[in-house]
Amino acid sequence: MTPSDRLRPGGEGAAKEVYEVGLHIPPGDSAGRVRAQFSVYAQACGFRVDDRFEFEAGRLLFVPVEGLKRQLSKLALFTLIRVVRPMPRLRSARPIFRSTKLPVAFELPTVEPLSREPKVAVLDGGLPKEHVLGSFVRRYFLADEDAGDVQEYTEHGLAVTSALLFGPIEPGHRAERPYAAVDHHRVLDAESDNEDPYELYRTLGHVEAILLSQNYQFINLSLGPDLCVEDSDVHAWTAIIDHILSDGSTLLSVAVGNNGEGDEALGLNRIQVPADSVNALCVGAINHTGVDWSRAAYSACGPGRSPGRRKPDVVAFGGSPKEYFHVVAPGKRRSLATQLGTSFAAPLALRSAVGIRAILGSDVHPLTIKALLVHGAEESVTEGAEAVGWGRVPSDLNRIITCGDGVARIIYQGELTPGKYLRAPVPLPPGGMQGKVDITATFCYATPVDPQDASAYTKAGLDITFRPDINKFKPKAKQPSSYSFFPSNEWRTETEMRNDLGKWETLLHASHNFRGTSLNGSVFDVHYNARDSGANAGGRATKIRYALVVTVRAPKHIDLYQEILRSHAKLEALEPQISLPIRI
Repeated sequence: MTPSDRLRPGGEGAAKEVYEVGLHIPPGDSAGRVRAQFSVYAQACGFRVDDRFEFEAGRLLFVPVEGLKRQLSKLALFTLIRVVRPMPRLRSARPIFRSTKLPVAFELPTVEPLSREPKVAVLDGGLPKEHVLGSFVRRYFLADEDAGDVQEYTEHGLAVTSALLFGPIEPGHRAERPYAAVDHHRVLDAESDNEDPYELYRTLGHVEAILLSQNYQFINLSLGPDLCVEDSDVHAWTAIIDHILSDGSTLLSVAVGNNGEGDEALGLNRIQVPADSVNALCVGAINHTGVDWSRAAYSACGPGRSPGRRKPDVVAFGGSPKEYFHVVAPGKRRSLATQLGTSFAAPLALRSAVGIRAILGSDVHPLTIKALLVHGAEESVTEGAEAVGWGRVPSDLNRIITCGDGVARIIYQGELTPGKYLRAPVPLPPGGMQGKVDITATFCYATPVDPQDASAYTKAGLDITFRPDINKFKPKAKQPSSYSFFPSNEWRTETEMRNDLGKWETLLHASHNFRGTSLNGSVFDVHYNARDSGANAGGRATKIRYALVVTVRAPKHIDLYQEILRSHAKLEALEPQISLPIRI
């Protein structure tokens, strides 16, 4: 890399001339040694390295430096520098427009949350001193107890928490019953509001500490750097979050940003960091709750980086000028405020995830719930993948967790060993299938990441082969004939398709139609490939957690679910852990 390759123009940047520097850590070297060498050189160039903040992600070290812009070319001569960019501002928790308090009241649920089991958290701007959420907020934490509140931040934090608890509230009606109580962590405060250019790193430190505690299965994050994703580099926020989430034990929903009306030619409408995370659930916003929905104009667009091109992952209602997202307003009285933004779409999508966990219990892992949300997403007839990802998360959980006539849904979840094969049967009735059969499959896995190599970011990839008829072989073949279930898709570039980069995507979803007579002992053969710095990982690779959801639809087999359950002894029916009211 030349010095000019390392320099990024960035946007307006911070008030001071503060820059974010990404440094390579060579194999066998240490972050401390690299930082010390760089500090000496930076000082010689007239820059000061702030040793209060640094983040190590894989073999990259991110540090902030302060100095004159005209000296950047000299600073960029340091061999181990990967990237230098103006320190981006923190995406403010201030909404797109000033919310309006409505004179219309509403009713709070009179019963406690549906389940006490899911551990749920909101990381945001805090809560106002007076609000009506009461016991629905289980605990309240201040990341910095010495810092004060900011009114606009606490209003945002209350609105996000309301969205996660109740979803959009209909004025004059009773709010929906929460699926679980939540904890709120204030990670934005008065120190975040003083234009401190280092606030981006300070806030990331708060977020990292909460994620590392592993106290929660579900977390919402509706903030991040005011920075659109770049294909060539991974930001510290994304790298840190992906690294912590690589064990698959936490489902983190991330708002993609409200810059959807930015200049498309310059990429200023593209999703914002850390919505390029491959291990999180990245959520965009749509404009209506009805069937005629489309991407909200403000919602950031894809694509993400490769791997992770299809972003956002899903979309949910975020409000629009014609249909606002109503949330609880601050104060002692029950009143509503109007909002719109991806900040509210993200917790609404996570609310569905918490609902699945509350209903089905602890047997269903957070990674499996992520796969279920994508599996049940409603596709758009007008919008492409770069606008709405895999589609809208259904507001009715029954669409995700129940099976109607002629439908059976099967879940696989567990761990994959590097270099090994997993054979996942598609359960079918013993007497064969009649008529047309639709098979829908969603693979989702959590992966370690390699931030220093954006093009080989994910360390785990899956070769997935579908074999419709286990007894059908081509001449001289050792394995049954295969069918391309997850073909190359329209959002991949020609280079990505030639290099078969699809195998490194952590989320795959497709549906295909078959003649029932062509299916016999159908299976998915899954091979886990492991890499490190783009090369074979050898013995350094670890096991990864995966989830597979398969839905079989056969209109001519009304009792398909029971037929499959009776004939496959290894399958276990997944039943609700709590009683639910019947919707009419």
